[in-house]
Amino acid sequence: MKIKTNRLKKCRLLIVGLCILATNLAVYAQKTVVKNENEQMEEKINNIISQLTLEEKVAMCHAQSKFSTPGVDRLGIPEIWMSDGPHG
Repeated sequence: MKIKTNRLKKCRLLIVGLCILATNLAVYAQKTVVKNENEQMEEKINNIISQLTLEEKVAMCHAQSKFSTPGVDRLGIPEIWMSDGPHG
């Protein structure tokens, strides 16, 4: 009976270990995907910023109206509307 109990304990430990391993692998894979997506987004943002002229960058920092800043149509940047005005 003692031999069966030891085998059962070993099987349980093995199953728990495999579950922990599987969980860690899933978390690692998820972090890797998110990291890759973030890196791609950063690259896209940097690419768009490099295409903006100085005048476009300045215009986006200032108000176009009481609650909006202008976009840049040629780069697909929409105007930005805020709940509080961009005036300082």
